[in-house]
Amino acid sequence: DRRRGSYPLGDPNTLSRFLAHVTGRAHRGGYLLTKSSFEYLLRTKEILWFVGSQFGLVLPLAVWGWLKLPSARWQTFFVAVVLFDLVYGVFLNIIFLEITPFGLPSCVILAILVGTGTARILEAARRHSSVGKMTFRAVNIAACIVPAAPLTFNYDLCDQSHNYTAYEHALNIFRTVDNGATLFLDGDNNIFPVTYGRIVERMREDVLLYDRPNLFFRMPHIDEYKDNSFTKWEELRPIIEKRIIEKAQNGVYYAVFNPFAISVPDGCTLHPSGILYKIESGATLSTQDTGESVWP
Repeated sequence: DRRRGSYPLGDPNTLSRFLAHVTGRAHRGGYLLTKSSFEYLLRTKEILWFVGSQFGLVLPLAVWGWLKLPSARWQTFFVAVVLFDLVYGVFLNIIFLEITPFGLPSCVILAILVGTGTARILEAARRHSSVGKMTFRAVNIAACIVPAAPLTFNYDLCDQSHNYTAYEHALNIFRTVDNGATLFLDGDNNIFPVTYGRIVERMREDVLLYDRPNLFFRMPHIDEYKDNSFTKWEELRPIIEKRIIEKAQNGVYYAVFNPFAISVPDGCTLHPSGILYKIESGATLSTQDTGESVWP
């Protein structure tokens, strides 16, 4: 209720914030045009090779399917999707291609075009008077084999059954914090693995978890500020976090990508501690966080 001065309890929580996230506007300042032209050229090459290698010899069928689309409007639409996907993967992200499905919209478009091109060839063969029944059946069988080839040869590339990267990241986060500590989470690569570890495998139930977008592990004391004039969660969050830090009896840690944006209480500093950042009272780095004994 805006009349009571309420505020969002998560992010994205409105259509405008959702669009800001999916279009990259929310994180554009940190990722857009931060690399050299040569680096962007290499990333473009990597994405094109990554997508093209999954189709291989059937790519000409996609080109033929695009040429045989019923209208120029559809041709423009498919090209626009591929171009948008390419721009998003190259300029709006710095994440490795192997761990994020960049190029997936392009792959879907190419798969549709391959099917369209194959259908047009079969239609042409059916109309051609010199093509006999046996030949046409052989062409049909070959058309069925076309999608089987990339599915077979790309299985190892798409198989994620032994990909424990996110799981190991959650383990490393949990093994870094002290007993009974408080852990603030931010960023999808931190929140999702830790959420799985806590909910599914009940990892480190002695640790207090709070996610900074306030989606899964919600922060306390929120109801106390409902009558205030806060309109954005980003305005209230630093106040809540400071209260949690001041009341914490054990260590307080942050799993974040940008530690410089963290507002800590007066007299405290934020120091690296393994793959996390730990709140320290005073400017002296404790001996246990020098990197030599973080993981005993």
